[in-house]
Amino acid sequence: LEAGLGGRLDATNVVNQILTVITPISFDHTHILGKKIYQIAREKSAVIKNRNPTVSAPQHLYAMRVIRNSAKKHKSPLYVLGKDAKFSIKRLTLNATEIYYRGIRIKGTLKSFLPGKFQAKNMALAALSLEVLGFEKFDFKKARIEGRFEILMNHPLLVVDGAHNTLSIKSSLESMNRTGGKNFSLIFGINKDKEVRKIVKLIISVNPSYVYITKADTPRAMLPHEIESIFLNYGFSRVKSFSKVSEALRAALSRENKILVTGSFYLAGEVKSLSEKIIASNT
Repeated sequence: LEAGLGGRLDATNVVNQILTVITPISFDHTHILGKKIYQIAREKSAVIKNRNPTVSAPQHLYAMRVIRNSAKKHKSPLYVLGKDAKFSIKRLTLNATEIYYRGIRIKGTLKSFLPGKFQAKNMALAALSLEVLGFEKFDFKKARIEGRFEILMNHPLLVVDGAHNTLSIKSSLESMNRTGGKNFSLIFGINKDKEVRKIVKLIISVNPSYVYITKADTPRAMLPHEIESIFLNYGFSRVKSFSKVSEALRAALSRENKILVTGSFYLAGEVKSLSEKIIASNT
């Protein structure tokens, strides 16, 4: 089970789990979880409520302090990636991610067909979690996650990633740079409750060829012209807003060779549905 929002008050927190896994904590849903990293960590670490083990990704110092205190309070053994298990990236391509993993008992190469630099850390965290549960034989070659750095087309290259906070969008941009190559364009749309200005600065820092701004079909989405004005205020002019996702996608596909769609799972879902129709019409 994955907590939908935070942890302390999330519906999934009614279960009495055999293992708790805490992924990297960053700023998201701050109007509910708190504006400080330790406040968000406190909400998330509240899922630790028994003596069963806890596994954590590397965290901000303040977040890790909260997690350690919560684990200690509930007498939950804590295992941390980077301390109890380590990994290094062997290969990153648009088709696969390969790491060298050195865990509690297992050492060797692990491979998945999920692209994206962030999937290397995810795979190592999953491996540590499985080891803590007592598994010694496992692989990730059949793992599949829709909407997370998912390749929808190859010519032109069209990648969708539902990344929607500062940390995940940074990872998505890094992954596109490293596996897809530089000089890519973006189709971007985001919800109003996100750190939009910080995320826009991140996007500008990778110097995309062009940014096609649009909005998913949800009342939470920020209006495209409002996002465009933020880009323009920061001095980035290779940008245009579209009222419909279909219009933004059509414009990008007609002009670009490499496109990353990011900012919202709502947006990723719409683009995925539209691209399937385009592929079907061309076959």
